[in-house]
Amino acid sequence: NVEQDDDILAFLPPGNPDVALFYGINEEFGGLDVAIVGIEADDLFTGAFLTRLQRTTQAINDIEEVSFALSITSVEDFKPDPIAGGIEQTPLVYPIPSGPLEEAATRERIMSRDHVVGNLVSPTGDAVNIYCFLGMDVDPRATAAAIQTVVEGYMPDRGLYWGGSPFISSWIYDTTSRDLDKLTPYAVLTILVILMLTFGDLRGTLLALLSTCMGIAAANGLMAALGVRYNIVLSSMPIILFAVGSAYSIHILSHYYSAEPRVGRDEALRRTLVGIGPTV
Repeated sequence: NVEQDDDILAFLPPGNPDVALFYGINEEFGGLDVAIVGIEADDLFTGAFLTRLQRTTQAINDIEEVSFALSITSVEDFKPDPIAGGIEQTPLVYPIPSGPLEEAATRERIMSRDHVVGNLVSPTGDAVNIYCFLGMDVDPRATAAAIQTVVEGYMPDRGLYWGGSPFISSWIYDTTSRDLDKLTPYAVLTILVILMLTFGDLRGTLLALLSTCMGIAAANGLMAALGVRYNIVLSSMPIILFAVGSAYSIHILSHYYSAEPRVGRDEALRRTLVGIGPTV
């Protein structure tokens, strides 16, 4: 029942002043709470694509864990009001263009905004970004998965790219889990073969594995009891304990097996426990 911490920086020491400053900046400006979606679009300024982008952005905004989704269809634009004077505030893409002339005007308006080009739309006009600002204290992996599902549903035929801390943490955890699932059986098998070759005795091999498994179970039990969660580093702890922890039982058993043929079982046990036991 050990819980998983999705924060990819959870293993950093919280008392370190640099780490505290880093988290303070993130809490103030939200740099780690932004999921970025890149979408390739050769027909970026057409009414059909902009309508799909608008619906995609709105669907992401409807996700409860997302505070706000920003794209060229939801960003505000400011321009002089020729009638009443002052400044007029309108959506950058409004209305959705319905013909070649309106599409050309929309393209010219979007590409003339320096703060938009290079951020929400590529300088070449063939790709857009959606910035998804997550709410406070939400699950980044679950939210990233929800965003990905929405985007793939509206843009199944587009080149899609995923960036930002929520997607990065999801990729790291998924990749780490897959690697551990693949490597763990090989590691266990390798240790079993080495133990069998070393001891030549099934009972000694099982005893070495039993003590190691007891250590892993005790560590996981203490983590659950004390509320310590797995993070990107601690998630590899069981296989590391299995590999490193078996060394202690190997030292004990190797000493015993080397002495037992010469002095008998009882004396071999005594020499092992007295001689190498305290050191181990």
